[in-house]
Amino acid sequence: MNLLTLRQGLLAATILVLGMGYAASQWFYFQGRAAEYARVVDVPSIRMLALVFLLMFVVLAFIPVVESEPAA
Repeated sequence: MNLLTLRQGLLAATILVLGMGYAASQWFYFQGRAAEYARVVDVPSIRMLALVFLLMFVVLAFIPVVESEPAA
């Protein structure tokens, strides 16, 4: 697997999760159940998922992308 593909996949997954979380938070807010949503997402598994995403981005930031020279 290409490193660039891995980075793009991680970015896409992060954007998807953030977008879904934001949409859900807005849905709960306008339903008048914001406190319930806050209680549901403030669990160890969600915090661990956020930590895993953060660590993956940090690790990938230190791995340089080697660009290959075009064949002449």
